[in-house]
Amino acid sequence: MKGLLTKDLIFMRTQWRFIFIYLLLILLFLITNTAPSFILGYCTLFFTILVMSTTGYDEANNGNSFLFTLPFSRGLYVAEKYLFGFCMGLLGWGIAVAFVLAQTAFFDPSADLLDMGADSLPWLLMVPIFLSLILPINLRFGSEKGRYAAMILFALSILSVYLFRQASEAFHLPVADIANAFLRHRELTAAGATALAFVLFFFSYCVSRHIIAKKQF
Repeated sequence: MKGLLTKDLIFMRTQWRFIFIYLLLILLFLITNTAPSFILGYCTLFFTILVMSTTGYDEANNGNSFLFTLPFSRGLYVAEKYLFGFCMGLLGWGIAVAFVLAQTAFFDPSADLLDMGADSLPWLLMVPIFLSLILPINLRFGSEKGRYAAMILFALSILSVYLFRQASEAFHLPVADIANAFLRHRELTAAGATALAFVLFFFSYCVSRHIIAKKQF
């Protein structure tokens, strides 16, 4: 595990220019007083999706054919990808929270920073959920095709939200009342959402492990 993590961290060092440019873009959003929710989501997802570039690095020049001759199991390889992706997402979320708190302190000094920090916690759940969706696709179809598949999945997610919104308006569904009911029990809702996210995370890991176990290199 340590060797696999080291390999991916060394690869990340080669991407520092790309990451630096991205952070400059985030600073531009901060200066223009962009909505904190956008910065939190954008930065968290960007760092999480970097795990896809590591699988592409492994595949390059038939690298997997050599990689899987080394003394580690395929299950350990999959576990490392999920762990590395989660750590990268956690790093992105942490950077985003720091940026948002700095932005809030500058533009709205009277705001409660502790409340802002607490409100950012739900965005952390995006990390296991997003990894649960993209990693099995990436491992099944490869880095290049997996990227297109992830884009299609993202587009379908947006379409689903739009269709649900249209249906709720057409059939007068009490969406606002349901949302308010969840907000009245925030602790219970947060606990339930966290449990569901990590159940999905574990199920996704099992699927990815099965994909890698059956794959020929």
